[in-house]
Amino acid sequence: MIQWHRPLYVDENIKESPAAIRRRFRFRKYPGDYYFIIIPEGKDMPEIIKALYLKGQIHRSSEIIIAGVAPGKAQAFDLFAKMAQDAYSATGQVNIRAFLKQQS
Repeated sequence: MIQWHRPLYVDENIKESPAAIRRRFRFRKYPGDYYFIIIPEGKDMPEIIKALYLKGQIHRSSEIIIAGVAPGKAQAFDLFAKMAQDAYSATGQVNIRAFLKQQS
């Protein structure tokens, strides 16, 4: 099952609202040029994947939290760094999963 973290980290170069991105995704209109920052089940550190990879059955059957969206891989790494920095500032450690749970 795929869940969306709220508030969703969105790169400033993306003009769509988080609600529009979720709506497109729900109707299987995967934004091919976007990269998602996901936190897979059982892991504390996020992974950066291309949005189209979530079409696969493996990802639909496993527990995934989408925490961020960026228009390119370099921007996704920058967004990941911002998430890690926010987590460290708030909790004193870089456990992004725990930080996001605390934030929700």
